[in-house]
Amino acid sequence: MSAAAASASPGASKKSPLLLEAMGCDRARAHIRGYLRKRNRHDQWQKRFFEVVDHYFVYYKRADSPDMLCAMDLYQADPPRVLPGPPGPDGRPQNSGAFCINYDRDRTFKASSAEDAERWVGVILAVQRANPAHARAPPAPPEAAGPAADDADKAGGAARSPGGAEIESSGSATGQPRGCCAVM
Repeated sequence: MSAAAASASPGASKKSPLLLEAMGCDRARAHIRGYLRKRNRHDQWQKRFFEVVDHYFVYYKRADSPDMLCAMDLYQADPPRVLPGPPGPDGRPQNSGAFCINYDRDRTFKASSAEDAERWVGVILAVQRANPAHARAPPAPPEAAGPAADDADKAGGAARSPGGAEIESSGSATGQPRGCCAVM
């Protein structure tokens, strides 16, 4: 569906520009798609159908649902992190099959297996690496950073949206402000 078609649909005035842009992507060109569970704000897991299309991580209620529920611009998100599971026989943590993406807040997803989670994380990282603006500069050595850098770090990480509603926060990997997940 094109952005023009999306804006002509009922309720389109309530959709954010990010969601409208993501809706214009060709779903047939998804890098990866499938069911994941997402942890909601009440710590409950919800099964949803996810796709990585262009540079968006989007989800729907079901695979056949026409209505996109959320779109995250992966160019504005921090790199995903695989979450450790319980310790294995050797004492090291096992892969839990869960991963986290910080967009406007930490968002946790769980795949059906550790291998599936690694596949999702790999695709998301590849999409993020394709954006030259997403490349991070190496961190400055602690002695070169000084107190001014500490103050800047504290200020950059403070703008978080507890409610997640159409608010912009700083602290993205690109240094650009980012809007929250465009949720319907």
